[in-house]
Amino acid sequence: MNTNLHGQDTIIKKINIIENKIENFDKLITVQSSKSDESNDRAKEILEFASKLIDWTGLFFAAITVIFLIASITGFRELSEIRTLRNAMKEQQDKIESELIDIQNIKKEILLDNLSLRNKIEKESNDFLKIIYLSNQGVTNYHTGKLYDAESTFKEILKINPTDYRAMCYLARSYFGQKKYAIALETIIKAALIEENSPYAYTIMGEIYRMVGRLDDAIIAFNKSISIEPTPSTYSSLGYTFTRKADYENAIRAFQSALEFRRYSTPTCGLAKALLKSKQISKAMKYFDETIILAEEDIKRGSIYIWPYYNLTFSLLLKDRKSECLNALAIALERNPNPEVIKEQLEEYNSMLNEEVPQVLLSECIKLFEKKIQEIM
Repeated sequence: MNTNLHGQDTIIKKINIIENKIENFDKLITVQSSKSDESNDRAKEILEFASKLIDWTGLFFAAITVIFLIASITGFRELSEIRTLRNAMKEQQDKIESELIDIQNIKKEILLDNLSLRNKIEKESNDFLKIIYLSNQGVTNYHTGKLYDAESTFKEILKINPTDYRAMCYLARSYFGQKKYAIALETIIKAALIEENSPYAYTIMGEIYRMVGRLDDAIIAFNKSISIEPTPSTYSSLGYTFTRKADYENAIRAFQSALEFRRYSTPTCGLAKALLKSKQISKAMKYFDETIILAEEDIKRGSIYIWPYYNLTFSLLLKDRKSECLNALAIALERNPNPEVIKEQLEEYNSMLNEEVPQVLLSECIKLFEKKIQEIM
């Protein structure tokens, strides 16, 4: 009995345990079912979101595709522009390099030009100094009667500078002094063409014409010179030309014009001679006195010209101061043995043979002129 009861109790306990397990299992199933519903709802929501996401993703990737397509097109365009820009930059670089080469070449040329210019300046400076030295030497030779030496010196200057106007003028005078009349005129005309607006060539031209007796041509040349630039020496030369033509009125005017510029012995003596020839003796003697003073001042200053000596000679003749007169004449003849100048002076002295001047002293002067001409002819 007890054994049966014990068995029944055991079975009941097992049944209770099984029922509890079943109940717990039901609860678990209910819980799991609830969770499953929740999972289903969540899954549904996720599916719905996923569906939407898929739709948006498609659009997104489509947009991305379009963007990449646009970017590709833009990229190709930019690549093309970059390539074009690179080519342009390469051309610019080549051009710059070419210009740099040109600059280097120009720099070399400039350096060579500078060197050439420096050498040219040095040569011209040396030539200039040489010309100055030769010019002074030539002028001194001319005025001291060394005409051949003067000719050689001025020719040397013209070798350095073929258009040296002053050298050409003095060369013409040197030729003339040696009786080379044709080449003297040719040279002075050439000088006048080089310096058309310079009066000096026309003055020398007038002197040459006067010396050879072409007095009208001489007057034209002197007036041309005066029209360019009036100077006392040109007016004086014009006055002596009128004197040789015995046109004393115009001679007096010309000498007076010279003295308005400057008072020196040559126009003063010329005016005195013209007044003497026109029988204005008292006025003439006054100017001869002034000539003596002015000529002696020139000589004391060391003048290399012969004209103060010739002017002094003639004025001392009128004053009958024999020893001083003959001494001055000797110096003049020694300093410039130009035959044409001596002949012109002799002509003036011969024109005084019938004038009221010391005839004995006049004859002695004429003899000295004639003797000198014989020596140099």
